[in-house]
Amino acid sequence: MERFFRFNAALEQICGVAAALCLFVFTIIVAIDVFFRQVIATPLLWPSEMFVWSVLLGAAVCTRRNSHLVVEILPSMPTHIDRLLRLLVDLLCLIFALLVLWTGVKQAWAGVSRYTPMMGYPLWPFLVALPAAAVPMVLFSIERLVRGSPPGSAGGATAGEEGSAA
Repeated sequence: MERFFRFNAALEQICGVAAALCLFVFTIIVAIDVFFRQVIATPLLWPSEMFVWSVLLGAAVCTRRNSHLVVEILPSMPTHIDRLLRLLVDLLCLIFALLVLWTGVKQAWAGVSRYTPMMGYPLWPFLVALPAAAVPMVLFSIERLVRGSPPGSAGGATAGEEGSAA
């Protein structure tokens, strides 16, 4: 099981670097688009698609780190109820990631024969971001289920910090 946790730690690093790289490239593309739009008066029609990769890979990293936005609406619960609720949340995250993976594979496959209306680019490079990010989300959700979310972890310690204590 420790090998699985180390694999997920490496996968988290890869997803984080890839998300940062995509965001960097997206920033450059937007700057180029502003130049084209303001100076040449010919806007680019495709810059936002790169942002999809950054967001989805970042969401995968947040899944492992348990750092998604949290709105706590329940008062403090006894420890056993808190653990049960955290288990339920982790299970729902796994189900969601599996649905994104399943739907993403279907969409990416359909995108092989589809093209963007304006530029005629194939859609699959953008649609494959869904299953590419869902796979780490599934693995990270499984890890959270195996390890268990520690009490008071909403937006708290990252999975890496949890793992360093083990």
